[in-house]
Amino acid sequence: MDSNDPTDETAREALSSTTLSKRIEDASIGDELLFNDQDEPLEIVDTNRYSVTVVDSQGNEYTISQNLQSGKWNVHQHLWWIQVRDE
Repeated sequence: MDSNDPTDETAREALSSTTLSKRIEDASIGDELLFNDQDEPLEIVDTNRYSVTVVDSQGNEYTISQNLQSGKWNVHQHLWWIQVRDE
């Protein structure tokens, strides 16, 4: 499989900001999201043009947001891989 194939969870190479944005744009509330090297999926609870709010199984909430100057996505660290699973 292509190393950036969103259905291949083992292939996690850095994606471009454009690819990250497209994947986030396609996400909906209730979808599950994986990012970087985390193995636990997070549930999407809110979305808007420049951010996505997710919650983990313990109820911890995180906001993934886009830096409007650089175009990069961040959540406590530089976001370099993402996958959205349709519910």
